[in-house]
Amino acid sequence: MDIVRPDTDAFAGSVEELHARLREAERRSYEADAKYDAVINQLPAAVYMYSPELDGPTSSMSPFVEQLLGVSPQRFLEGDEIWDELIHPDDRERSWADYESYLLTGSPEGGDYRYIRPDGQVVWVRDH
Repeated sequence: MDIVRPDTDAFAGSVEELHARLREAERRSYEADAKYDAVINQLPAAVYMYSPELDGPTSSMSPFVEQLLGVSPQRFLEGDEIWDELIHPDDRERSWADYESYLLTGSPEGGDYRYIRPDGQVVWVRDH
């Protein structure tokens, strides 16, 4: 019975190729993240991402939200109750209905809502 042994030179080359491809993918991922962060940090808009489920968590919030609504981005990441705390009571039901419609249909939600900053100032926001 012959024992078949892998060609160790070919195997070593494959591992090196795999490592090189992995390093290149990591480099591209790092560059993409850096570009994304640069854009998000310079936009005069509150850009956010949240879980596509009712009452799901906010997973990302741009720094501009602090200038717009007077609340740090971190506060949005700590829990979704901040949305209800800030949105004007007269707009709350409509905003939740728009959000639920988006979750059910996949059609982009959107609307103009009033938010009340902690300093009492009312701010109109187009949410899309």
